[in-house]
Amino acid sequence: RDGFISRDPDNKNIYLKNAEDYKVKLGNLDQQFQKILSGCEKKVLVHGGHFAFGYLARRYHLQYAAAYGFSPNAEPRPEDLVNLSKTLRKNGLKYIFYEELISPRVAETVAKETGVSLLLLYTGHNVSKEALDGGVTFNALMQKDLEHLKAGLQCP
Repeated sequence: RDGFISRDPDNKNIYLKNAEDYKVKLGNLDQQFQKILSGCEKKVLVHGGHFAFGYLARRYHLQYAAAYGFSPNAEPRPEDLVNLSKTLRKNGLKYIFYEELISPRVAETVAKETGVSLLLLYTGHNVSKEALDGGVTFNALMQKDLEHLKAGLQCP
């Protein structure tokens, strides 16, 4: 908001209104996540990628297990994959999550070994050219995430 205003002060009121409108949309989205995820049967999010959803898990009171640390270029250790498999089995989970724009190879490997299925989650900070050209929005991506989390965590 402030960056737009500094570049285009004549339209300050438009930017202020748009920012307030967007805050309301984000607040509504957060309330949807709170409401749906608080009622899930499962409270463990297992991710076959790097540690991309830790904030989401913490905010919505979920346990979180990821294949490897913060770098999307890192490789998980064999014991990391074993731990993910154990977590899936121990918690009776039917899904492992993977993220867009990063190879789902690790999630696929764990899924094959455990018999679970894959579900996509969007991080929201990157989109494909096709999605951008199609007019995708952050809210739309987060709605898809909520639907996938709802399925994966067995929410009513």
